[in-house]
Amino acid sequence: MILLPTKLKVQSLKRIEAIPVREERQFACFSILLSLINIQKFMVKKDSSVYEYSAGFITFKSEGYFFVQMKENSFSTKETVQESDTIMTRLQPEGPVYIIVDVASGSDGEEGLREHIATSLFGKRVSAQALVVHELAARLMGNLFLRYFKRKKNMRIFSKESDARTWLLECMKDLEKEQQDTKKMTLVI
Repeated sequence: MILLPTKLKVQSLKRIEAIPVREERQFACFSILLSLINIQKFMVKKDSSVYEYSAGFITFKSEGYFFVQMKENSFSTKETVQESDTIMTRLQPEGPVYIIVDVASGSDGEEGLREHIATSLFGKRVSAQALVVHELAARLMGNLFLRYFKRKKNMRIFSKESDARTWLLECMKDLEKEQQDTKKMTLVI
């Protein structure tokens, strides 16, 4: 049986001061210190962890959007999309979702993937999505596709991540303003 010290002062997760205790309790102090250090490892701030899945990497940025970096020559399937949806749902269980996807060269997807994403529960939460496409031909084809097949959700294709980020943050502000206006109208009625 390990007894805890009677007077333990925690000043931070990195520094613990203990008033001298008997020898048999020193092991308990050391165990508590290790536990606190392990807890600190799992207290993840936004923008500090990258989650890998089969087709790429996902980061939840501090501004409140997901950044997905596709792997070179990756092939997206319904299973890889489900895998990424699970990670993003764990990080943001509810509310609107905003995503920037940096499409690596050679990345491709199976037929019917767009329809699968649009009809999935997670896909319905996506309010805006920016694609960063580095290859000119793919970007032109993507823009042509977006013009002829109107989408209910905001989606744009960019050549630079910085432009995609600027546009996505504007979409986030617009939705927030729209929600505030809706709340005001509801209060008036």
